Amino acid sequence: DEHSYSIVSPENEDEISYESSITVLESNDAGEATKIKHFMHIHNLMLSPSVERYENGLSPSVERYENDCDGCLLPILEPFYSCSFCDFFLHKVCAELPKMKDVWRHLCQKLLALISDRVFRCRECLNVCNAFAYECCGCKAKKCLQCVIALTPGARICLKFEHPLFYYREYNGKCNACGHTTRAAFRCKVCNFVLHLGCFSLPITVLHKCDEHILSLTDYDDNNYLEHHYCDICKES
Repeated sequence: DEHSYSIVSPENEDEISYESSITVLESNDAGEATKIKHFMHIHNLMLSPSVERYENGLSPSVERYENDCDGCLLPILEPFYSCSFCDFFLHKVCAELPKMKDVWRHLCQKLLALISDRVFRCRECLNVCNAFAYECCGCKAKKCLQCVIALTPGARICLKFEHPLFYYREYNGKCNACGHTTRAAFRCKVCNFVLHLGCFSLPITVLHKCDEHILSLTDYDDNNYLEHHYCDICKES
């Protein structure tokens, strides 16, 4: 069925000229950019290889939980760029996104431009936020970075069975992660495992301000720990 899922051609991807969002000012011996200028920020940004090493005079247990990425709003957990003059942080992957991007599944067939400092509702997940987004140069639809990264062509694997997931634009069923009904989803053809975009784009690991340890995304059916404990936030099992 030609309307069930979309196929992205790598050849078409290469034909589009992307302009980098960053200017590299300094690099290490491995060729990794350690000091950059991002076109969305007035100050230079420095690369920090881990959250624990960004202390700024405070203990890591205090500082690490207060900083979220200004691009996608997710907690800082991996190598990131930070500003020494103000509280501005970007995941490395968010900083390296291009100024213009051809976002998969956008039916307008126009390039999307990277924008910031605007309150918007994401066309994909419908969440309202004020962070980086990609705005269509044609229809002006906006997509948050979490959805854009999730919809970027690449490896999509079912964590439970390690099967590839295929995107179905018209799917009528329930998400295996949250149980909500969805009309579009990523689905495994082998085990019929289904994730809607919101659950699919969840990070594999996160930090929470109430816990000093890293939290890992877990499959409910394969974790006996969940049978005897409840959520510390909503108090439900």
